Amino acid sequence: MRTRVAERWGALLRLSHVLKPPPDGAPRGYRRLIARHQWVAAGGFDPAAHIVPASQELEDLLADNVCRSLPLDLPPWRLHVVRHGPESGDFTLALLAHHSLLDGSSLMTLLRLLMDDAPAIRLPVSGRRQPAVRKREQNRKVRDELRAQLVDGQAIPLPPTGQAHPSVALTDLRPQAVRAARRLPAEGRGATLTELLLGSVAGALRDCYGPLSRRPKGSAPVHASVPVDLRIPETAQELGNLALAIRLPLPVDLDAPAARLVACQELAAAIPSRTRAQQACIPVLQAAARLGPWTLKALAAHGYSPAYAASACTALKWRHVPCSLAGRPLLRIAALPPLHRPGTANFVLFQTADAFTLSVVSHTRPGDARLLADAVARELDTLADLAGQPFPPVASPFPAGRTNGTCSVPSR
Repeated sequence: MRTRVAERWGALLRLSHVLKPPPDGAPRGYRRLIARHQWVAAGGFDPAAHIVPASQELEDLLADNVCRSLPLDLPPWRLHVVRHGPESGDFTLALLAHHSLLDGSSLMTLLRLLMDDAPAIRLPVSGRRQPAVRKREQNRKVRDELRAQLVDGQAIPLPPTGQAHPSVALTDLRPQAVRAARRLPAEGRGATLTELLLGSVAGALRDCYGPLSRRPKGSAPVHASVPVDLRIPETAQELGNLALAIRLPLPVDLDAPAARLVACQELAAAIPSRTRAQQACIPVLQAAARLGPWTLKALAAHGYSPAYAASACTALKWRHVPCSLAGRPLLRIAALPPLHRPGTANFVLFQTADAFTLSVVSHTRPGDARLLADAVARELDTLADLAGQPFPPVASPFPAGRTNGTCSVPSR
């Protein structure tokens, strides 16, 4: 594996970057705040240091590393090889990486390069190029998007002691249930994998923590952050983190699974315009940041608060099937979401052919990741049971003529 990684990844400069803090003599105040760390090319990586054998089972390995920082003296990524036993020869690869170094699309690009039938393509070796952004947007849409970023929300409840515990859970969902649920509603276009994940997460949060009316912050919504890939065809294989995180209010307070799914589908209709509006907001936020360090601190405190986005939901699909690695067929891919602040729970649903793997990372009560994963699976089973039946009429939770202005959902 070290030999193959060196051959296939060795020319990718992105995997040779390290994070460098500002020098000790750097000025304080605003200039130091905006230049706290920088990505610097380190001139390569050492396969012996970055590709290592694992002495644990996969889920134990992930649980031990989800809240452990990678050392920053080397490029912040490691590839662990988990052997399934000397007789079978089967194995699992676990790639751990700094989330600012690589995103979900980068993960699929790197894995594709490792496969036995990897395409002979030349990948961009840096992340300097940016996708095109429209310069002019309607002022009303930009104002709405900026206003949406300030909408208050609430975190996931913590234990009575207030002490949060990280936990990790991996679950293989029943493919029959996912395929049946994706055909809903029967009279519509069906549900995308992202819409299905969002509706199921809303039901799981209600199942595990109760409706919003029972919580201290009452009707304040529980927001989910959903990544939108900004790559264009010319930069489709570019490595880095090239995504916008757009948040939306999960329909936790709707009683029926069908209603929650329809609400998420309605939110998805605003994807293109909302993405363009948020891109147009970036120069405005950058101009506000130039006012001084207090602006950056306020924006950072708001954006990193668990009440801002108590959940992150990502749906990915591996499109290169069938394929193999070192002669072994690829059976499934599981993408682990990052661990966020206490009061959060993050979800990734990855489809590999007919395998649907759900990964959950929670930072709430001990063992909540497993409870949430099981609740998502039950929600999908409930939706699957509705397939083929007349879909009950659902009243929109949003005012007539518009969707909720706080979000959009990408189709993946």
